[in-house]
Amino acid sequence: MAFDRDFFKETSGPGNSENGGQTFSIASAVDTLAVMMASGYLDPVAADLNVRDSVFMCGSDFNQVCRIKAITSGVVTVAAAGIGIVDLAQSLSGPGAADILTLTTDVTTTGADAVTLADGALGQIKIITLLVDGGTMTLTPANGLGYATIVFADLGDSVTLQFKAGGWAVIGQGGLGTGPVVTA
Repeated sequence: MAFDRDFFKETSGPGNSENGGQTFSIASAVDTLAVMMASGYLDPVAADLNVRDSVFMCGSDFNQVCRIKAITSGVVTVAAAGIGIVDLAQSLSGPGAADILTLTTDVTTTGADAVTLADGALGQIKIITLLVDGGTMTLTPANGLGYATIVFADLGDSVTLQFKAGGWAVIGQGGLGTGPVVTA
């Protein structure tokens, strides 16, 4: 763990962040976001944090905002990775897995392609767009709330999902035509 307290800064005061807590930032050119989100990373600054504070983390791979879930005996527990990600889009060509560590996945289909999506973190938002239409794409999440698959047939089809207890909920969809088709 390469936590450096010198790079941990308060960026807004009480009540100024969207969740009512304080907002902090920390940057690391060495640590990945997965390391920064791991248990124990923020423990050296537990005395500075409160439940519901937001921490903007800039790791060596990309940026992310997390929320402080609990602090017990100087141990900081963050709401799981993936909340409020502000990174570059994942570009996926052909079949594969949509990355749960990025906010958006732009897909280029190369035929009838299957794309999977693992479970995310509670509250996480994920946007998937058919950016280049080389065929139909079928998205299958590990757990969908009220559906099994989403079929993208046309350029510009997109879906916005939010991870809730139990799976990914469709909270928005659209496209140049009718948009993706959500199937039970």
